[in-house]
Amino acid sequence: MRRNFGHHMRILMYIIFVIFVVGSVFWFGSYTREPARQEKGEPGGGVIATVDGQKIAWAALDARFQEQYQRYEDMGLATLEITEPIRYQVLNDLIQRQLLIAAAKQQGMEVSSADVKKELDRLVNQALQSRGKRAAESREYRRLLEDSIRARADDVRDDLLVQRLHDMVVSQVKTNDEAVREGYHQVQARHILIRVDETGKAGLPDAEAKKKAQEILAKLKGGADFAALAKQFSGDQASAANGGDLGFFKRGDMTPAFDQAAFALKPGQLSGVVKTPFGYHIIKVEKERYDLPADFEQNIAKYRKQYAQQQGERVWADFVRRLREQAKIEIRSPELRAAQALQEGKSDEAIKGFTQALNSDRLGDQVRAAVYLTLGQLYGQKGDWKKAVEMDERSLDIAVSSLQEIEIALGDAYAKLGNKDKALYYYKAAEDEAPDDFRVRSHLVTAYRELGDTAAAQRQQAWMDEQQRKWEEERKQQLEEQARQAAAEAQKKAGAAEPSKAESSPLGGK
Repeated sequence: MRRNFGHHMRILMYIIFVIFVVGSVFWFGSYTREPARQEKGEPGGGVIATVDGQKIAWAALDARFQEQYQRYEDMGLATLEITEPIRYQVLNDLIQRQLLIAAAKQQGMEVSSADVKKELDRLVNQALQSRGKRAAESREYRRLLEDSIRARADDVRDDLLVQRLHDMVVSQVKTNDEAVREGYHQVQARHILIRVDETGKAGLPDAEAKKKAQEILAKLKGGADFAALAKQFSGDQASAANGGDLGFFKRGDMTPAFDQAAFALKPGQLSGVVKTPFGYHIIKVEKERYDLPADFEQNIAKYRKQYAQQQGERVWADFVRRLREQAKIEIRSPELRAAQALQEGKSDEAIKGFTQALNSDRLGDQVRAAVYLTLGQLYGQKGDWKKAVEMDERSLDIAVSSLQEIEIALGDAYAKLGNKDKALYYYKAAEDEAPDDFRVRSHLVTAYRELGDTAAAQRQQAWMDEQQRKWEEERKQQLEEQARQAAAEAQKKAGAAEPSKAESSPLGGK
C-alpha cells in the first residue's frame, strides 16, 4: 500500500499540513468567538489541548487558523470543507512545535539575544526586498512592517531552537558509498491485504481479519498459488486483479511496517502476517534489482549528498514521530478530536465528535456551518442521504459565505434520494450564487447530465469553454509581451556593448 493511497480527505489534510503560513492576521469574527481567558465555564475553558501538561490556548489556535485561512482565501481555495481540517492541522503544528521546543531545551540548547536580533534583521531585510517599490516609497509602511516582524521575537527564538535541534538530529546521519547504492535497491512484490474495519462495511473486525490472513498464509505455505489467492481474497482491488502484484518499489515507498517486511525478504520468500494501518498483509518478493543512475560512478559525490539529505529527512521524521508517541497529548475540543478521527478513517467516531461539538457555544456561525456540512458528507458516505440532507440544510441556514458549496452538496444529496426537482433547484441556486466559479460549473456539467438536463449541462460547458478560450488568449498575450520585453532588453544590451566609431578607430577617429 503506497503512502499516497487513501481517502481523499486524508490527501486533503496532508496538503493543508504542507502549506505553512506566516501571514497577517485578519478580522474573522464570523468564524470564532473570543476564547475564554480562564479555565472555567465549559470544559477546557481557554485551553484547547495540553502537551505533557503544557497548555495550548484557544487564542493561539484562533490566530494561526486565521492566518492559514486567509492564505487559502488569497489563493481562491477557501471552502467550508477545509475549515475543520485546517483547524486540526494548525493544532497539530502547535503540538509538534511545543514538543520540539521542549526537546531542544532538554538538550541544553539556548538562543542568545544577539542571534535573535540577527535573524530578525534578516527577516526585515527579506520582507522589505519582497515588498519592493511599496516599501521603498513609504517610510510609514516600512516602519509598520518592521515593527510587526520584530514583535515576533519570541517566535523567532523558538524557531531558532527548533532549527538547532533539527541540525543536531540530522548530523547523526552517516553515509558511505555502499549505503548510497543500497538506496537504489528495489524489489518487485505481491501482497494479499485483508482490510480491517470494525463496522464490517469496508473490511473485517481486527481479530477476524488477522485470523483470515493467518488462514491464507497457511494455504500459501502448503503450496497454494499466491496470485490466485490474491485475486480471490485481497482487499487491495488495484493490485488484486494482477495477482497482488505491486511492481517494483524502493525503500520508503510503502508504509513503514510493509517496507521493513518486504526488504527483509529474498526473491521467492513469503512474509508472515504484517499489520499496517490498512489491515493485515502477506507479502511475497518476486525479484530485486539495483536501479542505479547511468552516471552513478562518475557523480558519486552528488548522489551521496542526495542520499544524506533523504536520510536526514527520514531520521528527523522518525525523531518527531517518537516524540509524539512518547508524549501525553490531550485534545479538549470535541470537533478537533472528531477531525482527528476523520483523518484516521474512523467515521462513526467523527460523527459522534462533530455532533457533540454542536452543543458548544464557542463555535462561530461559519465553523458551525462547516461542522454541519462535514456531518452531511459523513452521513452521505454511510448512505444515509436523508440525514445528509438534514445536516446540509442546517449548514445552509447559518452559513455566511460559501453558500454554493452547501447548495452543491444539497443537490447531490437530493439526487441520491431521487428527488430530481429539489436537486435541480439547489444546483441552479449554486450556479446563481457563484456564476464565475469554475469549480461549481465543472461539477454542474456532470450533475445536470446525470439528471437528464442536457440544456443546463451544455450551458455550463459553453461557459467553461469560453473561460478557457479567454485564459489561453490572455496567456498568449502575456507570452508575447514577455517576448517583446526580452527582445527590447537584448537590443538595449547589444547597443550598449557595441563600440562607437571613434572607439573602433586605431587613432580614436582623430
